Amino acid sequence: MIKLEGKVWKSNKGKYWIAYIEFLDINTQGISERDSLAMIKDAIESLINKKGFKITIKSIDGHKFSIGSSDTKTWLGFILQRLRMKAGLTIEEVARRMGSTSKNAYARYEHGKTIPGLDKLSQILEAIESKSETILKIAA
Repeated sequence: MIKLEGKVWKSNKGKYWIAYIEFLDINTQGISERDSLAMIKDAIESLINKKGFKITIKSIDGHKFSIGSSDTKTWLGFILQRLRMKAGLTIEEVARRMGSTSKNAYARYEHGKTIPGLDKLSQILEAIESKSETILKIAA
């Protein structure tokens, strides 16, 4: 299972709790810590918009949480899409950076049709975020 880490904290004004996943650049707020985590779960499931897709959230320690899904193809596809969009790239640009002449091979990963092997995933992440270090946690 691929998991991402998020943070949750009470706002400076003390009225709302904020949940944030930096890796995906997604944040929500709620009236309690539990509510803000439920909101971020709902936000991601709504963005993915696939019948039956579910996110799991688990508190780690303090104000951190992990988020993942047992539907690895869809989850990884969403992560790759968010990273690409965050970097301001098109599917064609990522494919070209990977040395591919066809955007369809890369698009299959984003659409959750197939899962790249670790070497290919490393190549994809390098093509998307060539100037920063990307850290994904993969749990058995």
